[in-house]
Amino acid sequence: MGQKSQGLGVQLALVPLLILLSMTLVDSNPNVCQKCSKGSDPLNKTKLKIIMMSQDTQDLYNSYLTHENLLDVSHQFCNVAPVPWFPNRNINRAPESSMLQDLHKTLIYLDDYFAGLLMQQQERRQPTEPALFKKMENASLSVKGLLYNVQCALCIRGLVPDSVTPPGRTLHTSDFYRKIDGCRLLSSYSNFIRNLARAFNRQAGKRKRRRSGRGMAQISG
Repeated sequence: MGQKSQGLGVQLALVPLLILLSMTLVDSNPNVCQKCSKGSDPLNKTKLKIIMMSQDTQDLYNSYLTHENLLDVSHQFCNVAPVPWFPNRNINRAPESSMLQDLHKTLIYLDDYFAGLLMQQQERRQPTEPALFKKMENASLSVKGLLYNVQCALCIRGLVPDSVTPPGRTLHTSDFYRKIDGCRLLSSYSNFIRNLARAFNRQAGKRKRRRSGRGMAQISG
């Protein structure tokens, strides 16, 4: 188990820093495909990054509930229904091109929500809650990194990302309901990432077993 974790850590360490920092959108900059690395498949990097993010998204959600005093009402308000624009949990079973387009759309929505709702909400509280603000900032960067990778994966396959307009948000005057919007989003985000991480881990395990089986067959032959 330790060797597996170490191997995954080495792979993740090789992901270029650009993947975490780029904020360029394919549909707003036609030259983004020229910036994509030609040496490896960004879809594989996306899968590795999602696996790595799985625990972080759950930690962010739990931290948000704690800091916003929502632990006692989370089942009543935050987990009642997923945010409707998240794909269903079987997104990984769709054809690759459809999965990438769905990921692209979802990540654009998430990027918009982090910038327009969650980060603004936490910036006002940063002096008193720096730890939560830092986790939110890291999550926002991770979403941008995933978006960049998915855009490159589409480019490499000769696909143009669908034109996407983020959904409008209800502007609540109540601070409590603004918090509820945030916890609903983070609950859906955490479930979305964790379901994908489990699916991608299973895919990686099947590929490893197939390679191992072929290797044993060659030795036996």
